[in-house]
Amino acid sequence: AVCQAYPCFQQRSIEELFADYTRLLDEVHLRVLEGSLSIDEARRERFHRFFLLHSPETEDLLNAVEHAANLHRETYQASRQIVAGVVPLLEYLHSKVKIAIVTNNLQAEQVEKLHYLKLDHLVDELVTSEETGFIKPDPGIFRVALQRLGCRAEEAIMLGDAWKSDVLGATQAG
Repeated sequence: AVCQAYPCFQQRSIEELFADYTRLLDEVHLRVLEGSLSIDEARRERFHRFFLLHSPETEDLLNAVEHAANLHRETYQASRQIVAGVVPLLEYLHSKVKIAIVTNNLQAEQVEKLHYLKLDHLVDELVTSEETGFIKPDPGIFRVALQRLGCRAEEAIMLGDAWKSDVLGATQAG
């Protein structure tokens, strides 16, 4: 939605833009977890840096940043949906094992997301960096999850979408 709204982003591939945005997200989100930025301030900071990276000559940069940040948030919120097959899979697994989510996202954001998607009843533990003080890939956050689930590392399986923060962090935790 943001790329469609601003011609300066249409001159680059979506893959390049996504890679840049993801890098900025990773960098700025650490400041949210440290408590030096709110989630809204971080979103504006990301888009400010994104515009400077791809269109440093943007007229009325502050308004463009504010609009892009709001547009991104609104589009993200409106597009959240469950991947096909997730509910039956989680229902099956939940009847046999305990399930935890380990995330660098904020507690309130994740609780709201799980509630919105009606998945909260299928998750036994929500373990966030915000509440534990450990930021993935620190193995400490995975150890907290194991402790809360009441299991040992060799009894657990971790599924994730990021090699460094998920796979390496969990591997370091055993």
